[in-house]
Amino acid sequence: MAEVWERQPGESSKAYAAFCVYRDLGPERSLEKALQNLSKKRAKWQLWQWSSKYNWVARCQAYDDYIERRKREEKERAILEMAERHARLAVAFQQKVVERLRELNPAELEPRDLSKWLDIAVKVERLARGEPTEIGKQEVTLPAIVEVVTDEKDTDTVAPGTE
Repeated sequence: MAEVWERQPGESSKAYAAFCVYRDLGPERSLEKALQNLSKKRAKWQLWQWSSKYNWVARCQAYDDYIERRKREEKERAILEMAERHARLAVAFQQKVVERLRELNPAELEPRDLSKWLDIAVKVERLARGEPTEIGKQEVTLPAIVEVVTDEKDTDTVAPGTE
C-alpha cells in the first residue's frame, strides 16, 4: 500500500506535483510559499481546493514524522557504529600498550615513573571494578539552629501581691 504522502487515488499529476512542492517546503510550509515555488503559476483557489480535497496538511504531517523517524534511526545507527569502531580502536591500542609493558624492565624506570605507572594501574583497576578513580570531598550543609524566645512568664510563678 502506498504511503499517505505519495500520489493518492484520483489525484491528478498536476495536483500531486503541487502537493510535492508544498510537502518539500518543510515544517514552515504554506500555500502562499507553494504558490511562489510552482513553475506554472496556479490560481490560489486551485491550491486551496487540492489541499482540502487531498488532505495536504495531514499528509505532510505524516511525511514529516516519517522523515524525523528516519533521521533518528540513521543517527542511532551512526552512534552504534561509532561506539563499535571506538571500542575496536581501544582494544587494539590496549594490545599495543600491553606489548610495550611486557618489554619494560622495571629496574630501568625512575622512581617518579614507577609512581606514575602505579597510579595509572590503580585507576584502571578501579574503573574495571566499577569504582570511582577519585575520592572527592563531600560537604553537608545543615540548617541553622533557631532558638525561639518568648516574653511569656512562667505559669507556675505567682506574682507578688496576687496570692
